[in-house]
Formats: sequence, C-alpha cells, structure tokens
Amino acid sequence: MTMGERIKQLRKEKGMTQTDLAMTLNVTKGTVSTWETNSRVPGFETLNALSDLFERRLDYIMGRSDDATPTTQNVDNLHEQAGSTRVLHLHGELMKLRSEQNPDLIYDINEGWEQDLNARGEDGALLRPHIVFFGESVPMFDAACKIVERADILVVVGTSLAVYPAAMLVYYVRDKQVPIYLVDPGTPDTRLIKNPLTHIKERGAVGLPQLVEELKNEFGK
Repeated sequence: MTMGERIKQLRKEKGMTQTDLAMTLNVTKGTVSTWETNSRVPGFETLNALSDLFERRLDYIMGRSDDATPTTQNVDNLHEQAGSTRVLHLHGELMKLRSEQNPDLIYDINEGWEQDLNARGEDGALLRPHIVFFGESVPMFDAACKIVERADILVVVGTSLAVYPAAMLVYYVRDKQVPIYLVDPGTPDTRLIKNPLTHIKERGAVGLPQLVEELKNEFGK
C-alpha cells in the first residue's frame, strides 16, 4: 500500500473528508488530494501530525508496514501511556484479568491494581491476572512471529537476547536482507543472526533517537 492510499484509508476510517483533514492540518484540500494521489509527499512535521491524529506509527502511515504493532515482553501498560496503539503483549497485561477456564474471557481492572480473591467471570470461574506465569506457554508468540516475518526492518530494544521464546523472534525474519537494529548498552549474543545487523550500544532513551536519525538519513525522510 502506498503512502497516499494509507492516508486516504485512515482518513475515511476516522470519518473525515479531505476538507476536514485539510482544516485540521491547516493546509488546503488540494494539498490533501495530492498526498492521496501520491503526487506530493507530506513533510516530516506533517507526518508527525498525521501520526498523532490517526494514532498510528510513522512507518504505518508511510505504507511500509501493514502491522504497526510494537511487541513487548513487559506486562505493564507503559507503551499505551506513551501513545502506542495495537501493542502486542507477549507476556500478557497486568491491568487485566481473565477466567481460569476460558482464556478468551478478559476483563479490565478499572480501579487500582488489586482484585477480589473471590472475583469470578461470567462463566463462574475464578479470575486470575492476565499474564504469563513462570512455566506457562506464551500464547501470543505465534502472532509475534507472523509480524516479524512480514517486517521491512526489525528494531530490537533493551534486551539481552537471552529470554526465550522472545529471543527467538530475531530468527523469524523471512528475508535475510531485512536489516535488524539492536539498541542495547550490553553485549547480547548475536553470533547466529545472519541478517545485516546494526548494534547501537546505548540505552533506549539515547539510542532510539540516534536510530531515528540514521533511518531518516538512509531512507531520505
């Protein structure tokens, strides 16, 4: 999907006309039309505004990814608090509960962090934290593998590459020419990674802005 097609799709999903979008971004309707027909490309500041408006990542808006899905091992909701959408939680979500009998019955914890020890779902079963406990399988791993298989680039942030099965995701990139970017101050074992690998030896707060600049320079955006 081209960038123009993606902008048009997201605009319609939000129920906006070209005029609505133009007024929101303080541009002309004709400008929006040129974006959607791929005659012109929005500038970087406008792309950021589109990202905020549509609540999608830049790579998704630019048509480079059909799955704007950050994948995390964390069980908190910090990704969501930071503005990420469609987050895939490999190890579950601490702010949710689920039925002991039916894993598809999932409930939000609306207030605080505590649950009644006798809380039950609509199926009558006790509710438990919606997270993966030690020794349990990781039900979202297959979904994460499919995302990685379709990746144009893979960015890995803040990991020792020693926690399995999540550490195996780097080996599910289908095309061995797809670049992998690792942002971590340590020295993870990367000897088995065959894809082009760039290791930025910094914490995420420092390394990710560096990576953004590298990608902007590489892709000319």
